[in-house]
Amino acid sequence: MDENKEVSIQELEPEKIFFNVAETEEDKLGRLKVVTERYGKEGYLEDIKVHESSSKISDLLEKGGISILEKELQPGEFQEFLEHGILVHDESGQDYYIDKYTWNSVPFVAKQGGEYVGSARMIIKNGFNLPTLSDPTIHIDENWKEKVKDCKIEFSQFAVKKGSPAGVSIGLLRAAHIYSRDVLKISDWVATIDDRVVRLLNSNFFHFELPQIGPGVLYLGSLSVPVLVNFEKALENAEKHENSKNMAQFIRGNDVEGFDWYSGK
Repeated sequence: MDENKEVSIQELEPEKIFFNVAETEEDKLGRLKVVTERYGKEGYLEDIKVHESSSKISDLLEKGGISILEKELQPGEFQEFLEHGILVHDESGQDYYIDKYTWNSVPFVAKQGGEYVGSARMIIKNGFNLPTLSDPTIHIDENWKEKVKDCKIEFSQFAVKKGSPAGVSIGLLRAAHIYSRDVLKISDWVATIDDRVVRLLNSNFFHFELPQIGPGVLYLGSLSVPVLVNFEKALENAEKHENSKNMAQFIRGNDVEGFDWYSGK
């Protein structure tokens, strides 16, 4: 997407963590490696088909990649890919998990000292409805269905390597929020997020108070919760509390004197 060029790479001191839209081949693959490792640890990939593609993984990630897969896979295999995704075995020996939303998503990546440590993406609604609103295993409460049916963005693949500083999560949220606000001009997202992550975002650390819009479900290998994310409202909630107001200002894109974004304090 040409809009990606409007979001500049962010290099944040002191540990030189980079947050940006994943545009280069290296960044796209680095982000996918973080996601694949996360799903693998959750056990989600045990039954996912591994595909030995005749094309380079970098070519599959480009526009039209889904058409390449459709030609390479048998009809039943392609349908399975549409439903569950696929592991593409790269010539380097690395497996990368991709799904049907790969080509209508804006990917974000975090990199520290040359190592890829974080991932997130924003799925933009197109011919495929958003996962949270279309997956038969995810149920939306009746009182929320009307409010979320027209959402055009889903936040997903929010993954941080174990042992990374709090700043990785904060920086990814900052990058995604600024892009959604300034480029897409969209404030409301849906997401089905790992229950542990939701509890963190609603804890005394963030104070986001994200509303749960349906029951918890086993999703992508972990117990997850569907939520509505209005980031402006979430940041307003955070700004009401002394311990999270500076972080909220930082996520808005402001420089906050005295705020250690690396630790989130």
